[in-house]
Amino acid sequence: MISRRLLRIKVAKTIYGHLQTPDRTLAQSEKELLHSIKKFNDLYHLFLSLIVEVADYSQSRMDIGKQKHIPTAAEKDPNTRFVNNAVVDMLRNNEALGVYIHSNKLSWVNYPEMVKKFFVNMSTKEYFQNYLNSDTCDFKADKQLVVNFLTNEVEDFDDLYSCLEEQSIFWMDEIEFVLGMVIKTVKGFKEEKGGKCELMPLYKESEDEDFATRLLRRAVIKRSEYLDLIGLHSSNWDVERIAFMDTVIMLTAISEIAEFPNIPIKVSFNEYIDLAKLFSTPNSASFINGVLDKIINQMKNENKIVKSGKGLVGEDAV
Repeated sequence: MISRRLLRIKVAKTIYGHLQTPDRTLAQSEKELLHSIKKFNDLYHLFLSLIVEVADYSQSRMDIGKQKHIPTAAEKDPNTRFVNNAVVDMLRNNEALGVYIHSNKLSWVNYPEMVKKFFVNMSTKEYFQNYLNSDTCDFKADKQLVVNFLTNEVEDFDDLYSCLEEQSIFWMDEIEFVLGMVIKTVKGFKEEKGGKCELMPLYKESEDEDFATRLLRRAVIKRSEYLDLIGLHSSNWDVERIAFMDTVIMLTAISEIAEFPNIPIKVSFNEYIDLAKLFSTPNSASFINGVLDKIINQMKNENKIVKSGKGLVGEDAV
């Protein structure tokens, strides 16, 4: 589930913190990295449970309406299509989701107003009203309703960001990534699976955790050597104007290129240029491109970069 790109981002951020905290040990930084990865998984499961909470809130409103002394016609006979949504039921009855939520003490219970806002906002939208009143009542429509909720209500809800920031500092930059995984999960649900519908594993490949921890260790252990290389090949630039994040990105990139013989240089190179575009200054990508190119050529000439297997793909391109 968690992509290599996001793992690279997490490693780079951990390295950033490590370099800014002189007394931090490698073990402490590795523990922080693994904790941040776990928090990604927590947010994935928390988002999956959100639509269930919203449906339960809708059901409670209906129950209150029916108990009124003089209920309206709509309160006497409410539209129950949303609360009976098949995909919501699949999530409600999913054992893996329930166990994870319970064992990690994840819940929306402390944010009832947030759940209420999600429902109120959704109930005013055309897609929701069309769903309630459509003559088509099938699994495909139920699934699309949940996808529409995640896309239209969760992604751009500013109050949600404040709520999540209170719970974990790791979540603020990951909402878009996690939401994409949740939507992909829901789109993959099969009606016949019922409550046994499959959730995404934390890692796409079994070696992904090893990739992240090895990359961090390499960068921390070899930082003096690699920072000297960066300084040497940045000599034509104003050192005072080089963003610290640029240095971190290059340190992480060099560590990956040197540590993982099966990852092509071009793949690593392009990934870190993209990270520079996301997290650093407007000129960082071109600067990092030029410096990394020189460092890679030097290290290849000194036989400090040796690729094999899949790592040989496109080797002449950089």
